[in-house]
Amino acid sequence: MQETSGSGSLSDRIDRLLNEAEQLRVDMTVLLQIVREREGIEAIEGLADVPDDLEYAEALMRSVCAELELARQDAIDGGD
Repeated sequence: MQETSGSGSLSDRIDRLLNEAEQLRVDMTVLLQIVREREGIEAIEGLADVPDDLEYAEALMRSVCAELELARQDAIDGGD
């Protein structure tokens, strides 16, 4: 992860976080697709909840990205 404190304006720092959060969300989406393609993964002890957990985590990251985008825009509108 890049350094996010003390370098650049607030909107720049939020933008860097947003980019990393979006990349993490994309990675989760890809992993979820790979997991779903594995037949019978739900039958493997310890992996049964993985598809649902990844889906939930990806949805949370979508929400985080939306909130970071709003924060970035607020920082820009606030003159930062």
